[in-house]
Amino acid sequence: MHWVEAIVLIVAITSFSKVMHARYNSRLSQQPKGFDEAEALKNSALQREVQELRERVKVLERIATDERQSRALADEIDALK
Repeated sequence: MHWVEAIVLIVAITSFSKVMHARYNSRLSQQPKGFDEAEALKNSALQREVQELRERVKVLERIATDERQSRALADEIDALK
């Protein structure tokens, strides 16, 4: 392979990679406009759900660690339902 052929090959490879990179970037820019807003709404809903679950766990921990009799424990569980 002569040096001229090597240079042409390098230029062809570079050009091909730039075209593919431009195509990839154009597809990324075509994402829906509300994409970030939808993710933010989903994130806040998940945070609320986690907070509710933490509160439930606190109640269950309190019930499990109280030194009450078993009947009182069963009554309290029934009251939470």
